[in-house]
Amino acid sequence: VVMFAVLGIVAGRGAIEPSSEGMAFAFRKSAYLLALALAAGALAVATALASGSPLVPNWPWQLASAFVLCFFVGMFEEGLFRGIVLGALLARMGRTRAGVLGAAVVSSLLFGVVHVMPFVIGGQVSDALGLAQAVLKTLQTGIVGLLMAAVFVKTRNIWTVVLVHGLNDLFAMAAEALFAGTVSTQYVNADPTAGLASVVVYLVFLVLYVPVLVSAVRMLRRVEVPCRGPFADDRLQEAERRAA
Repeated sequence: VVMFAVLGIVAGRGAIEPSSEGMAFAFRKSAYLLALALAAGALAVATALASGSPLVPNWPWQLASAFVLCFFVGMFEEGLFRGIVLGALLARMGRTRAGVLGAAVVSSLLFGVVHVMPFVIGGQVSDALGLAQAVLKTLQTGIVGLLMAAVFVKTRNIWTVVLVHGLNDLFAMAAEALFAGTVSTQYVNADPTAGLASVVVYLVFLVLYVPVLVSAVRMLRRVEVPCRGPFADDRLQEAERRAA
């Protein structure tokens, strides 16, 4: 709520009001990403059923809780990393296409680093296997962040990325909510077997995310510059474009 309030005050109501046109664009550009998440979630459910794992007794409540969690996590993380961090970087770096791309990359890598930082602080990243997991998870999450950054830059509306982010997380976490009754995440595993499995999974997703990366970069390269982001005055941006 604080993220949205700051974004609304500084960038204006247009940044936080739902936009049907922007949402259609976001879902079109994120269709492949969401399809991957849905496929991974369906595979996890099918594997659990095939192994005879029972649904938790209160699975409807757990699934609803996961939905609420993913929605608000999407609001917070997108409001912070795309709305505030990317918006601030664009205000400073958005004069050129290279600057726009740089702002998107920096904000996306920060987004990825934050996901593994608790494990760094907790001491799980203490050997080569832990470091490999942390780096690969940062890159995987960073690619997702780069796509969200590109969509946000194109739509200048935070809801477009909030909904995509929330659905992507929900698809990935639904199986755990249904069969384990939790949505906890363990991005870095100290156990060698689990850690090696995580490395393999991250590598597979990095390969699968290549089209996501290509799509994000293409969108950012086609952005009309200067692109000062949601914090800049529209009239000033238009004057800078005419001068350019």
